[in-house]
Amino acid sequence: MLDLFTKLETAKSLVIMPCCYHRLRQTNCTFDNFPTSRLLKELVGLHELGSVLKVPFLRLACQNSGDGLKDLTEEQHEEHANNCLFRAILQDVAESENWQVRRLKRKSGKSMQSNGEPFENYLTNLKRTHTLVGAEITDHQFLRKMREKWMQHKGNAYLIEALAAFQAAMQAVCENVVLLDRVVFLHEKGVDCFVVNVTDRGISPRCHALVAVKP
Repeated sequence: MLDLFTKLETAKSLVIMPCCYHRLRQTNCTFDNFPTSRLLKELVGLHELGSVLKVPFLRLACQNSGDGLKDLTEEQHEEHANNCLFRAILQDVAESENWQVRRLKRKSGKSMQSNGEPFENYLTNLKRTHTLVGAEITDHQFLRKMREKWMQHKGNAYLIEALAAFQAAMQAVCENVVLLDRVVFLHEKGVDCFVVNVTDRGISPRCHALVAVKP
């Protein structure tokens, strides 16, 4: 869109709020539109940063900021850590058996609550939220492997919150690289461009708009 804007004579100004950076089109494991600016492309080549600016980098750039994380209660931190660990265990077990995990297209809604063990509640709800290609959610072997992994790793769930805090600290840095790259790209095309903070990050993590104006 930015490239088209520079080429359309009738378009004099543009406001765009970018999102989902990690979904940019790729060719041979490199992004077609990132880096965008000539300057960042030169820096990537000079410092051999190609292996860094991959999908994980851009996925981190579009994560939530740390504003919400720091306001969580102890119970909410525990719930967040468990939920992340539950999903990691699901992915680990599936990959070990060459199965693929797919989230059901329909909205799963809130998990059914019970007074049981949180992980057992998760297993109960799985058949409503995910499906396996190559196996069944209710398969006895699958459930056994899930429980074994949980018993092996549940004592380290707290480490997930430490990692989440580190990611939150890095998120803004990564997103700023993406936004600045696009601003410089337009400057290189002779177009004035700046970034405006449109909303509070607590309302939406993607709160920045690129504003471009041709001379």
